Amino acid sequence: MAMFGTEEERNNMEPQAETIVGVDVTIKGNFKSPSNITVNGTVKGRVDTKTDVTVGEKATVEGSINAKKVTVSGRIQGNVEARESLEITPTGKIFGDITTSNLIIQSGATFVGKSAMAEKGELTEKEETEEKIEETEDAVPAEEELVEEEVVQ
Repeated sequence: MAMFGTEEERNNMEPQAETIVGVDVTIKGNFKSPSNITVNGTVKGRVDTKTDVTVGEKATVEGSINAKKVTVSGRIQGNVEARESLEITPTGKIFGDITTSNLIIQSGATFVGKSAMAEKGELTEKEETEEKIEETEDAVPAEEELVEEEVVQ
C-alpha cells in the first residue's frame, strides 16, 4: 500500500487538467492554460502554458507558442519558445523563429526561420537581464551622455 502514498497524500493531490482543442474546433484569440495543451484543430492566436504543448498532425496554429516542452506534428505559422525542448516530427512544419535549449528535428520535418539555442533556464534569465540593462540605461544622468558625445567628436 505504501507505493500509492497515504490516504491524506492521495486526497491532497489535484489531478493535472489538460486542455484539448478538438479536430473540428477553431479558436480565435489568445489561449492560456496552466496545464498541458493539445491542439488537434485550429488556434488563431497566441498559445501560452507553463507546461507542454502538443500540436497534432491535422492541427494548425497561427500565432506564437510559449511553453516548457513543445511537440509539433502539425503546422505552426509563428514563433515558438520552448523553455526545455522542442521536437518537430516528420509531419511537423514550423514557419517562424524558434528558441529552445533542446531541439529535435526529425527527418521529413519542415522548419523555415531562425533558431536560437539557450541553456536550460536561460530564457527567463535573458528577460531579467534585458530589464536590468534598460534600468541601467535610464539611470545614466544626461550630463554623462553629453561628455561621451564630446569625447567621440
